[in-house]
Amino acid sequence: SPTKESLVAMAESERQHRLAVATATIAPLQDAVELGMATEEEKIRYASWRKYRVLLSRVDTTTAPSIVWPPEPE
Repeated sequence: SPTKESLVAMAESERQHRLAVATATIAPLQDAVELGMATEEEKIRYASWRKYRVLLSRVDTTTAPSIVWPPEPE
């Protein structure tokens, strides 16, 4: 069975992956918002993904494997 250290490392890797996905999703939405080109739906998605990214950054990976990941925005 995996050691505590390996579980924490896997959780940290998962968090980094999720953060990368969030950042890649946020970037074009941020451009649209900053350029005044965003639709209302894009503004809502932008805010949701930014909140998700903050929640991810607060995940304590040292509690692995008992981590409850925040749900990814739709």
